[in-house]
Amino acid sequence: GSLDDYPTIDPTSFDVVLCGTGLPESILAAACAAAGKTVLHVDPDAFYGSFYSSIPLPSVPSFLSADSSTPCPSSTTASSSATAAYTAVDLKRRSLYSEVETSGTVPEPSRRFTVDLVGPRLLYCADEAVDLLLRSGGSHHVEFKSVEGGSLIYWDGALCPDGEGEASGKISEEDLDLPFIEFLKKQQLQPKIRAVVLYAIAMADYDQDAADSCEKLLTTRDGIKTLALYSSSIGRFANAQGAFIYPMYGHGELPQAFCRFAAVKGALYVLRMPVTALLVDQHPTINILLIRKRSVI
Repeated sequence: GSLDDYPTIDPTSFDVVLCGTGLPESILAAACAAAGKTVLHVDPDAFYGSFYSSIPLPSVPSFLSADSSTPCPSSTTASSSATAAYTAVDLKRRSLYSEVETSGTVPEPSRRFTVDLVGPRLLYCADEAVDLLLRSGGSHHVEFKSVEGGSLIYWDGALCPDGEGEASGKISEEDLDLPFIEFLKKQQLQPKIRAVVLYAIAMADYDQDAADSCEKLLTTRDGIKTLALYSSSIGRFANAQGAFIYPMYGHGELPQAFCRFAAVKGALYVLRMPVTALLVDQHPTINILLIRKRSVI
């Protein structure tokens, strides 16, 4: 659209200005707003979440292929008098992927589905991210669905839920530094049980049997901690049957929850508002030049 399509931002002075509504930026906005800071949070896209959003399946090809959703003119559009007292630092949006190839059409039933751009990630009920949502009040702005699953598997020499202390006392330091899969083999667990522990409970990201992934192997120490997290997650919430929960409408709800919380605390949100340059003066102040040639301090 034309430059006139972008809204005028008033006031023009803020304690904190954030660009992009991804999860890290949204958490920071919520923290600053809760601390009583004035916050301006802008995003060049027409939706919240940036690369942490959940988008309709038919929109995925256009999202991946687009360099940016809004025009982002160079900072040279600013007048020479405006930039004379500042050092201008150009800001350009980069594509998420260097190369994208799509083919075919999306079937009609798929329009009822959304795609999590960060990939499907289950959350343990006792996860730090869940704790953060509860402590900050962001949990009031997002709904979760319980993911049904089995309970933790125990064997002789049961693992202590604490993950430290007593459990570490029963397992030698040498074993704690072993790859977790080797430790499970020493317990004489069957392959199917090992797979359940590694991928359905400890949530290992990579093939733990692959010889060429030694740098990505889960250690026994980390595996025990994850099993303790799983154990403490079971029964934490009365309406969650298993150890895992998932945002009802996708992971894009997580950054939105923190944005909603920040907005309640007084943060100002403007979508479709790209930032073109940073104008830095000789003092600690940084002016952010927006697309309408309007500086926000």
